[in-house]
Amino acid sequence: MKAKEIVWLDSGYDCDHCGGEILRQKARRPSRPNNAYYRCRVCGCEWTMQGDVVRIGSGESCREAQSRRIGPVLAEEVDWLTRLSRIPRWLQVVIGIALFVVLLRFGGFMLFRLLLPAVLIGIVIYLIIRYGQEQQWW
Repeated sequence: MKAKEIVWLDSGYDCDHCGGEILRQKARRPSRPNNAYYRCRVCGCEWTMQGDVVRIGSGESCREAQSRRIGPVLAEEVDWLTRLSRIPRWLQVVIGIALFVVLLRFGGFMLFRLLLPAVLIGIVIYLIIRYGQEQQWW
């Protein structure tokens, strides 16, 4: 099977988020038509040739630029995942452990027998979705 070949070309643009060099990335895959898009070398933001955002970089300036692009978001339109990401990671872990201890205390070890298959199936589904997004299946 032929591997994915990536060709980097200089686009002549600079990133408006971080000031990094923007390269034109042209990927050649045997199973897909050629996908060409722009990518910042520093922050990793990606745009289509028409200027639509494909992927937002990891920097704070990238997220701010995306929020300016989208415009003001009403409080009712924020989904649960965005609200959850506003809670610090350590507090999420503490809440998860506390819920697990409470369920274990009142549900006993029978809970393991019921929840373990569901947790494993959830992890597999999550990994398939992540892999599909990396491969740009959807």
